[in-house]
Amino acid sequence: MKDFYSKSVQLLAFVTVSSLKVRIASSLRSPSLRWHDRYRRNVARNLGVVPSSDDPHSAPDAVANLMLLASRHCTSQALYIAVQLRIPDIIGISHCKSLSAISARITREQQAVAPNNNIDSDALLRVLRLLALEGILHEVRMSGEWAFSLTATGALLRQPTATAQQMSEHTQQEASWASLIQHWMEPPLWNAWTGMPSYLVTQHQICDHPKTTPFAIANGIAVDEFYGRRENCDSLRYANASVGLVTDLELQACVEGFDWQTLSAKSVVDLGGHDGAVMEAVQGAYPDVTCFSLDRPSVVELLSTPSTSVTLLGGNLFNSSTSPQPTQFS
Repeated sequence: MKDFYSKSVQLLAFVTVSSLKVRIASSLRSPSLRWHDRYRRNVARNLGVVPSSDDPHSAPDAVANLMLLASRHCTSQALYIAVQLRIPDIIGISHCKSLSAISARITREQQAVAPNNNIDSDALLRVLRLLALEGILHEVRMSGEWAFSLTATGALLRQPTATAQQMSEHTQQEASWASLIQHWMEPPLWNAWTGMPSYLVTQHQICDHPKTTPFAIANGIAVDEFYGRRENCDSLRYANASVGLVTDLELQACVEGFDWQTLSAKSVVDLGGHDGAVMEAVQGAYPDVTCFSLDRPSVVELLSTPSTSVTLLGGNLFNSSTSPQPTQFS
């Protein structure tokens, strides 16, 4: 956490660029336009052209569109900062907290890790205002300073905590999507994008060896090996939790999108099936289909609530010697 905090303080510098968007959007408060549209029109006006009202990708809007697209990483990293520093949890449900209160709470929590930690309130303000522009927070003026509360989207990023009072608050909200942010924005996965140019221009394989993936190019280790290491158990936990969140959105489509009755009295194995949720949904709708879920042993071992109706099997899809024998699927 100490290393992350040091990196976070440095990362807060990115909002200097984002503050341009804050200033432009704040000066154009028409409630009928999203800030992205207001930004496009303002840039077009500065260029001396009139933006097209019916084609947001027309030439007069091209510069603004390109700037918005190229700066989307600012929003992604602001979300990562918010989750790592527990900003949604600090603000809380149905609360509005001032910048000074949020800053003081972050400082206290970080100084419990390292006494010399401190927060840059000015940079923090720019992060919070960027999150407000993206619909994660509401911003208001309160007692002469900016104050922030959670939107419905921002509330999804609150994380379960240990205290009974906070746990009772969490029972009133949707499942936390903080793990998705932790997974997608975590440096090893985020840095994998830097390996994409090399990946795209190299041959598919050299001397019968598959070419190096972007993840391995950036991190010096294959993704499967990375998540299989004990020291990366938190990374694996974030990955598993995010997979579970996405799977929950797709379950109904998985059940309805295929005629599972054609597999009656047969066995079906979901390769890379995580916690068996998909197979459990299929089994519930088609009890005559015998369902199995196969995933890495490290994934199966970490499951806190394993399926009770589907057989979970551990094995590596890329190493046949670890895969279950056919007799186990009967």
